[in-house]
Amino acid sequence: MKGHLYKMAKEVKFFSFSLYYKRFFVLNAKQSCFYIQNEEVAKKVTKVPFQELLYIDSVQHHSEDQKNGVSCDWKYSFALQTKDRKFFLFARTEEEQFLWLTAFFRMARV
Repeated sequence: MKGHLYKMAKEVKFFSFSLYYKRFFVLNAKQSCFYIQNEEVAKKVTKVPFQELLYIDSVQHHSEDQKNGVSCDWKYSFALQTKDRKFFLFARTEEEQFLWLTAFFRMARV
């Protein structure tokens, strides 16, 4: 499975106006990992092995930046937790959220 999701940044950069970044995700069963890319044609790629996933969960995410009137336009959120990081991801529709969650569960068998 592959497609765009919004990812909440782990930290706010001084020059940035947003906490949410549109990223291209690729789930790769053969290599037992998923990739997070800045664009569909990868310039920068982050590889996360499925065995590093500790849990996957749909969440109603209320981020701190909503207090300042900034929120993600895509409202259907879920979280992936690894030993090093928690990813908050946002799908465009509830159906897309379900498809992504199902794909992550099947690939990771968490």
